Amino acid sequence: MKKILIIAVVLVASVSCNTAPKDASDKITSYVMAQDMIKEKFRFPEEVKFEQRDLIHEVDGPGECVLMGAVTAENAFGVRSRYIYKIWLIYSGGEWADSRNWSYSRLIIEDIATGKQETFIGNPKQPYTPPKKADRRKRANDEQQARTKTYRYVEIIDDRDSRTGKIERKEKEPREILAATDSVAYLDAYRWFCAAVKANNHMKELLGGSYTTPVRFKLLNEQGVDISSSVSFATKEQEEKRQEEIAGVTISQK
Repeated sequence: MKKILIIAVVLVASVSCNTAPKDASDKITSYVMAQDMIKEKFRFPEEVKFEQRDLIHEVDGPGECVLMGAVTAENAFGVRSRYIYKIWLIYSGGEWADSRNWSYSRLIIEDIATGKQETFIGNPKQPYTPPKKADRRKRANDEQQARTKTYRYVEIIDDRDSRTGKIERKEKEPREILAATDSVAYLDAYRWFCAAVKANNHMKELLGGSYTTPVRFKLLNEQGVDISSSVSFATKEQEEKRQEEIAGVTISQK
């Protein structure tokens, strides 16, 4: 008898789970349906990564909810950054998996690093229509082509002669960087320079010294002009510090 009761309870629980409403009152359903609406607000939608951890879902009336969460995406400088979003989602009824039955009244996206906030006003009477797959592929290809600027990273070192101890300043062989903007290329170059300094520090610890010491770097654009000292963007110092912390080094002269 107990066995029969247990089976009955399991069956009831299964039916309850399978018949749970697929609408704005359901957290996962709302989360899935909101993603395309949020992604299209970014420069590179296909690279937006959603974080399901700490997702907040609140029912805001019949067929409506508020969804809050976080994503990582490229900011205006092409640097990956973390954002938080808040979207007021509306479900008009019908097949829940049909995006035409969903819309939003308001969407707020904030860059956590800079505090910059953007607000988008939707039209609840106009159902959301996601871009077609062909359009998405074209957009993805366009995004990739937008990153085809070629830069060259040139590391400048002090090279010490092992016999005479004489130090000569030299330039290492250039390395190619593909990036969409000067800012992105600069951060790639800065990351490489931090890695070189870290490797040099490690050699000093192991051997008590090193024969080559990274001094600075050049970043040459497609015209061969060194832009390493002229690149400027709002979060430059913050991003430099972050790269130094990741590498565990301190760059004294920039």
